[in-house]
Amino acid sequence: MLALLLLTSYAAVGTASAYSYVPPFNQSISASGYSFVGQNFTVYVNDTSGFANYSVTAYVAGNNLTGLSPASSIHNFQASKPDFKFNVTSPSTSQTLYITIISAAQSGSTAVKTSQTIQVTIVDPIVFHAVVKNTGVSTVKNLTVNFYLDNSGSPIGNVTVKSIAPNQAVSVNFTYPLNPAKYLGNGEHTLKVTTGNQLISINGNIGSSTTTFYYGTPPNYNWIFYVAAIVVVFMVFLALSSGRKTTPGMRAPKWRKQK
Repeated sequence: MLALLLLTSYAAVGTASAYSYVPPFNQSISASGYSFVGQNFTVYVNDTSGFANYSVTAYVAGNNLTGLSPASSIHNFQASKPDFKFNVTSPSTSQTLYITIISAAQSGSTAVKTSQTIQVTIVDPIVFHAVVKNTGVSTVKNLTVNFYLDNSGSPIGNVTVKSIAPNQAVSVNFTYPLNPAKYLGNGEHTLKVTTGNQLISINGNIGSSTTTFYYGTPPNYNWIFYVAAIVVVFMVFLALSSGRKTTPGMRAPKWRKQK
């Protein structure tokens, strides 16, 4: 009877071990959908809590990874913390990066794993330029240069010039902070630059300066030149035809009577 009880108890323990519950293991990934060439961006990975021996491995793929850092795969390990972050320096060529992130952990003696692939668009930045000049007789400090796009009511950003002496000209550069391919769009745009200081000229203009620029691939108007060339050839043909004379010895048409 005792042997039977021991056998039954052993079988129950073995069954419980073989079918022990393993909770779901998931990952949540957060990263910017775009980055400028050569710029740093951060990828955040949040795994399910309650596990142990967490590890995250990331692999980056793209058309041209020159300038990418880290250049090889990224691997991090944490004994009990499920939250990770790693920094990436974008390559020097605009493209789409594909980042595969594999998370792994342990639940008791059971290993768990999950993965996702995210995309980050690498774009060339747009840098706006303006030349501000102090036309007054006193030094101006902490001058705020505001940039407006397409007649917007609020600036898209600003640059502070710490100090500008009388008759001094300073070149101000401002990088458009958003993904231009998504938020700017192909076509013609206007850029307005102001300072709020009437003693400061902007690109030679007092008060403000407005310029027009084109973003994206300009329309192809080559077909206009082809059509114009055809029209010219046709006009030349008509001119030559109308001026053609009857060849000597050629019989005149019957309808043409000689007097």
